[in-house]
Amino acid sequence: MRIGIIGAGHAGIEAAKAARAGGADAVVVYSNEGVLPYSRPKLVALAFSQVRPEEILQKPAPWYRENGIDLRLATPVTGVRPEIGGVVTAAGEEQFDALVLACGAEPVQPPIPAPPNALLPLWSQAQALAVRDRLQPGATVLVLGGGVLGIE
Repeated sequence: MRIGIIGAGHAGIEAAKAARAGGADAVVVYSNEGVLPYSRPKLVALAFSQVRPEEILQKPAPWYRENGIDLRLATPVTGVRPEIGGVVTAAGEEQFDALVLACGAEPVQPPIPAPPNALLPLWSQAQALAVRDRLQPGATVLVLGGGVLGIE
């Protein structure tokens, strides 16, 4: 059985692990991001220089290969064809026996009038690194949002 998983967050990687443990012959995980899957709640620690990017990884790079998981980084899924279990990417179309949608969603940024680059979203590793690079000791930070990262 071939399983396709759209999304490489916690749910996607755990689904891949469970699929392989359940006997799936092939498991493909598609990720929009070009970095290894990481723990999203730990992005705050990354943004505030408490950890390095490699310290927030869900699994080390060799784990995916050792567990028979085809992790496709920087491969956004641009379409889904549920009638045939297909996904569409820039590379073309691929069919699976089952698809798992674990893609989550990006937060909505409210329309707040502000100078360019005054508002920094924090939802990806790249955004966390941008916040980290911009912060100065003693700076004041206003957090808008009470989701998992805002509370953290």
